[in-house]
Amino acid sequence: DRAPLAAAMPGVTPGFQQATLSFGRHRVITLDTLDEDASAAPSGVLCDARLRDLEARLKAAEGQIITLVMHHPPAPFGMPFFDPIGLRNGAEVLRLASEAGVTLILCGHVHRSVTTVASGLPIVSLRSTAFALSPADTARGVAPDPDAPPGYAVLMLGEDGPVLHAETCSGL
Repeated sequence: DRAPLAAAMPGVTPGFQQATLSFGRHRVITLDTLDEDASAAPSGVLCDARLRDLEARLKAAEGQIITLVMHHPPAPFGMPFFDPIGLRNGAEVLRLASEAGVTLILCGHVHRSVTTVASGLPIVSLRSTAFALSPADTARGVAPDPDAPPGYAVLMLGEDGPVLHAETCSGL
């Protein structure tokens, strides 16, 4: 549901919830990966309109330090339960991001801290603020991991590029 997000984030485009946040030389582009095709849920997708919007945002950010933020991972993380329900057109997003010189891609969806590189781009998944999930399990899917506390990350926009500090919430 996009309405709560739109209410909480000023400057978000009508309809699809995509935005560019500017901080000095940094451009943080947020992408709406909600897949409105119920048969494909809970995967993500950037439809043609959102892809065109991303292209325009990347072109406008040329020469800047660009970080993309989205819910669904654009590349597999080696998690058999989650990889099939990532961003369905992740290869296209990675192509655009690579051509534009994106520095970092942040995502969620898998409720675990996972890092990979695809198309030469670092992709970091962040731990959930609600609960962490167990590592990949092909037989049972996934389950809450009682040994892994929830977490969050702080994105610092440094002179030379983004720095990400991952934190855990202990004592909950």
